[in-house]
Amino acid sequence: MTPRWWRGRPLRARLVASSIAVLGAVLAIIAVVSTVTIRAFLMDQLDQRVYDAGQRAGASVFFVDLGEQPTGPTGLDFLRTPGLDPRVLGVRVQDDGTVAAGVLDGGIPATVEPLTEEQTAAVLGTPRDGAPHTRSVPGLGDYRLISVAGDMDHDGLSDTVVTGVPMSALQDAVGQVVVVEVVVAGAGLIVAGPALAGVVRLSLRPLRRVAGTALRVSGQNLHEGEVGALERVPAADTDPRTEVGQVGASLNRLLDHVAAALAARHGPDMPGGTAGQAVVIGPDTPGTPPGGTGPAVVTGGGQGSPGGTGGLLTSSAPGAELTAALEEDSDSYTWVAAVTGAQSASGYQLATGEPVMPLGGFNGTDPSPTLERFRQLVSAGRVHYFVEGGGLTAAYGPDGLPGPAGETETEAARISAWVAENFTPTTIDGVTVYELG
Repeated sequence: MTPRWWRGRPLRARLVASSIAVLGAVLAIIAVVSTVTIRAFLMDQLDQRVYDAGQRAGASVFFVDLGEQPTGPTGLDFLRTPGLDPRVLGVRVQDDGTVAAGVLDGGIPATVEPLTEEQTAAVLGTPRDGAPHTRSVPGLGDYRLISVAGDMDHDGLSDTVVTGVPMSALQDAVGQVVVVEVVVAGAGLIVAGPALAGVVRLSLRPLRRVAGTALRVSGQNLHEGEVGALERVPAADTDPRTEVGQVGASLNRLLDHVAAALAARHGPDMPGGTAGQAVVIGPDTPGTPPGGTGPAVVTGGGQGSPGGTGGLLTSSAPGAELTAALEEDSDSYTWVAAVTGAQSASGYQLATGEPVMPLGGFNGTDPSPTLERFRQLVSAGRVHYFVEGGGLTAAYGPDGLPGPAGETETEAARISAWVAENFTPTTIDGVTVYELG
């Protein structure tokens, strides 16, 4: 579910925010992968040093003689073996149970400082498996430790030697890498924000032009009076290869249909056509092609006429008596009425507050429902009334042109003809209705 605070944001803001979020996620993934890779590389190097320290410690328990050395715990001379880390620690457990534990202080020369009992216990918890383990030594931080066996004496016994190298250098290096990654990623997002905003703004210019055209057209008064030329979307914004172009081209086609409807509605060349009257198709009109049908005017169908059924651009305005008839026993029906066209149906539904079936969709030409389906619904007692009229193109064919003489091409027209043949008409508030059940 989309968060409520996100829904009302402009498209540009959402695109910019989404792009920055995706970029931030990509940078975060890169940073995590880089950090893990660098840490693994440094850990491999550290483990190699731990292995070396363990091998040297195990081999030097019995053979290294460094001469006189500074004072410190006895038995830990292996810690001063050349090549070991200046902060290496070691614990030697002799076969008789004697424990010697110390850590180099990092000085020159290095001094072995004894470990406390707590520190020694933490080190001796290292498994004697010859593999490096990370342990936290109180007061000293994290160490990479390895436990090995020293060389056996003449009795076949050997000491246990645990050596460890501090992880502070590795941790500091990884921490510095993370800081650098955060700084670089943050700077990149700061720079990318305005750049992405500019790119999105430029990309949305065609959409803003299309939306502006739609907004200006929607502000025109199309339902009454004389209507001037309707604005169109510029040709540059109707390229079918782009999404915005497809929207722009579709809007222009819709405006062409609206203009044609307005011309039929208000055009001075239409016989009997006057402003405020709905034009439908009727027979015997001058100028009709041979065998075709011509325009005829149905008064009372315009917006604001009590009882009017409406048309393509106007909704119906039923009178009080017709509204009361539709509301009567409405709970017994799925639809209190059926009327051609969604605009006509909307007025009846708003007046009654009950469902009204729009035959043929928006302008009455869609094949929904079919005559067969409508007859089934009537037989099932689900539709109460059929209201005659409505839908500017109810008698048109699917191509938007009148069909041959005496032939109805749309499902809505077939339904209307079937109802007229099988049910008795009644006039209420000047509108012809048929009670279907």
